[in-house]
Formats: sequence, structure tokens, C-alpha cells
Amino acid sequence: MPHDNPWEACWPPMLAMGDQLASAAASQPQAFWAAGANWWQSQTDLWQKSVERIIEGGKTDECWQYFQQSHKLLNDYWQESIGNLESLSEKERKQLAFWTRQSMQLNDPAHYLLTNPKVLAKTLAEGGDNLVRGLESLIEDMDNSPFGLNIPLGNTKLYELGRDLATSAGAVVREGPLGQLIQYAPTTTEVHKTPVLIVPPCINKYYVLDLKPENSFIRHLVDQGHTVFLLSWVNPTAQDRDQGMAEYMQAVVQASNWVKDITEEPQVHGVGYCVGGTLLALASAWLAARGAKRIASLTLMTTLLDFSEPGEPGLLLVPSLLESLMNITDQQGYMDGRLMATGFSLLREQDLYWPAFINRYLMGQKPPSFDILVWNSDVTHLPARFYREYLQNTYLDNKLANPGSWKLDGYKMDLRRVKVPTYVLAAEKDHIVPPQSAFASAQLLGGNKKRLVTAGAGHVAGVVNPPIKQKYGFKVEGEEGSQQGSWWPDWYRWLDAQDPALVPAREPEPGLEPAPGRYVKVRI
Repeated sequence: MPHDNPWEACWPPMLAMGDQLASAAASQPQAFWAAGANWWQSQTDLWQKSVERIIEGGKTDECWQYFQQSHKLLNDYWQESIGNLESLSEKERKQLAFWTRQSMQLNDPAHYLLTNPKVLAKTLAEGGDNLVRGLESLIEDMDNSPFGLNIPLGNTKLYELGRDLATSAGAVVREGPLGQLIQYAPTTTEVHKTPVLIVPPCINKYYVLDLKPENSFIRHLVDQGHTVFLLSWVNPTAQDRDQGMAEYMQAVVQASNWVKDITEEPQVHGVGYCVGGTLLALASAWLAARGAKRIASLTLMTTLLDFSEPGEPGLLLVPSLLESLMNITDQQGYMDGRLMATGFSLLREQDLYWPAFINRYLMGQKPPSFDILVWNSDVTHLPARFYREYLQNTYLDNKLANPGSWKLDGYKMDLRRVKVPTYVLAAEKDHIVPPQSAFASAQLLGGNKKRLVTAGAGHVAGVVNPPIKQKYGFKVEGEEGSQQGSWWPDWYRWLDAQDPALVPAREPEPGLEPAPGRYVKVRI
């Protein structure tokens, strides 16, 4: 029977993983012996050092660290033991390790008042006022958490779109039920002849690509002399429940038609990010099946097309949880963005979810005002039909890896028909779209003009990495060594080579409203 709360549905896989772990331990005890010996030695050393600190009158924080470090050693023991289980497949080991990690986080000493020295010290110093503020924040967040506890990672109240974030000048020049088309104002007197159409992910808001002027992907691209259009997705409601993959794909096709009408250019350079890249590839395959040569080139940033190794989100797709998510989504008419945000935070629980828990509810502090975390907390829903079709056809059935097995709006999807120059960006530490999966996805496309690039950092920071920061670096497949700094200049050179012709700059039409438009401003 489906659970009404999806996080309740997490308990069956956790318990099942426990049974699986016990069974594996019985059949392969040697897998636990070496890890157990390491754990015992490390635990003994930790105990001795902790006692020495107490005897020597060490700092209170150092003495309390025993609890935290002991918990870490126990978690390391389980992870090492699971890694030694040869009787399990690689996927089974990863799932077992993931759910074990989540279970261990529930009893981490740092997450409790009496075993976190920093929280205790703050509580004593403030006379408990921090806990009062934390309780007030908890009550506020519970009111905005339809399922489980959605902890805001960034302070969205301090930022206004169009004033503080998403400030690139432009206008909404066309509008449909699923998206607004934004055209950005030029900053150069001449621009490249073929316009650029950016398709961001529909599971997030687009302005991760237009945060502040200094780190705006869009602003920098405009400054390079390109006519830039972007599809800003609607934040759907229950009325949009029947909007599926075909409708979202057609929204991309429609956007390319609008760009053609506005610029009188027959082609666009398509740029897709994450799920936006998947939709762009589908639209390209659909257009190719009709013989339409609308796409001049593709840029796919951290995009999955081959879902055989889908990264950590795939670890969440256990039957009981999946059934619960589908049931709730069908009842509501949409997948709740707050639920998705919590799920993504738990994929990086030690960096995102639990630090935010401690900061907000135990320390009694406001969320940070870091722009990327603010964007991360500004969530969007997905229509029920889209959510179901997307999961079924990609993560579960991996249909794009089997040409012709997926039919959308009258045509079979065959990525081999897409034979345009393609720039593929992977991120080295991406847990959502691992580099090997991004590059395997590129091999599904036709043509042989593909530039494969691995950027440093993860799914967001690897993409949003302006040159001025001189951070992370990148590597081009087939070339020796890595290069310092941002991958953006490398991409600019590649894009310019596809389209060297220049024309007078194109000013946006007066449009329906100024950028960033009202669709992106709808908050949950």
C-alpha cells in the first residue's frame, strides 16, 4: 500500500538494506573482518587520545570531539565493509552504501543538543535564545513542508528577482502555457549571425545561469557578441497535471520557431543544461525526424541521455519510495518542488541538509545569503504526467539508449539522427550526472564533431564558473593535461568557430514585459 508521506516510504528500503547487509555478512564474514580490525584499531587510538586530552586539561571542544569522531569511524567501518562485499553487484553496493549512510546520519552526535559542543556553548551563552529562534524557524518551515522537513538552504527573503538576481537586461518576447521566451539586450555593436537558444532545466529556475552580473553565464555570453534567447519555464499547478514530455519537448521546438520568426535566421545554437539538455536533445531528434535543420550546434551541460549509470538520484528509486512519490504526484497533480529540493539536499546530506539543520534549528541562525543557495531554495513544481513519463522513460527504462523505442508526438526518438557539432560539458565531482554518464550520453548522438570537456567542481559550480574567479580548471578529452580557470573561454572559441559571420546587433522587441518575466517570479 502506498505511503502518504514519501519519507515514511524510506523505512522499507532501509530495513530491507539492513536484512541484505545481515545476509551478506553471514555469507561473506571475511568482508567485515579487515574493516572490523581497522575500526577497532582506530577506535582504540581515538579513545586513548581523548583520555589524554581530558587528563591534560584540553579544550572542551576537543574532548567532545570524541563522540563525533567515533561516529565517523563507525560509518567508515560500514562503508568499507559494504565495499568488500563481492557477492553484490556494483549497483547493489552503491544503494546499500547510500541507505546505510542515510541511516547513520540520523544518529550523528552533531545533530543533537547534548552532544554538539558548539550548540551547547551557544545555548549557555544565549540562555537558550538560540533554541527559541530555532523552534520558531522549525514551526515556520513545517508550515511550508508538505512532506517531511524542507529546510531552506538560502535566505530567499533578502533577494528580489530583477533587482538582486536575474538582472540581465532583456524582454519577454513570446509566451506559451509552459514557458516564456526571453531575448537579452546586446552589449556589442555586432553579433554572431546565428542566435543562441538556452534551455534550462524545468526542475529548477533558470536564473542559476543569471545570478549576479559578475557570475552570470547569460551576461558573459551576451558580452561575447551573441544574440541570446532563453526559455523560462512556468511553475506549474494542478491545472497542468496533463502536460507531459511531448508538451515540454514541443515547448522547446516552439521556442526555436519563435527565434526564427524574430531573427529571420533558419537555425539556432542550442544550449541545454541538465534536464534542459535532455529536452533539447529530444527536440533536436524530433526535428531531425521531420527533416528540419533547425539546430546548428548543440551544447549539452551536465546532461543525461544514457541513464544506465544515472548518478546518485538513481539510488533513490527503490520500489516503495517510487510508488509513494507517484501516488502523491498523481493525487496532487504535480510533483511538489519542496519534496524534490529535500531529496536533492539529502543526496549531499553532509554538505547541505544536516549543516542547514544544525545552523537553523540548533544554532538559531538565518540561512546564508549565498546566491547559489538562494536559487537552490527557490523551487518549482513539475506536472504529474511529466514527472511520471520522465522517470519511466529515462531512469527506469533508459529508452533513449534504444533508438526508436520511445515515440513522442508522432515520431520515434532516434538520437543518431542528430548530426550537428556538439560541445559536451561534464563536471568532475557531479553526483547527479557523473562525467562517464555525460560522455556516454554524447555517444548516442550522430555525427563525429564532438568536443568533450570535464570541468572541475560539481553539478552547479562546475557550470557557473566565470573566468574572473580563476577556479577549478578543465580538461578536454584527447588533449594532454588540464587547463587552468573557467571552461567558458574554451566554449566561446568553439562556438565562434561554428558561426564566424557577424551582423548588426539585434535589439529585443518591446515585448510583453521586461526580463526576467513573471513566470520565474512565482514562488512556492
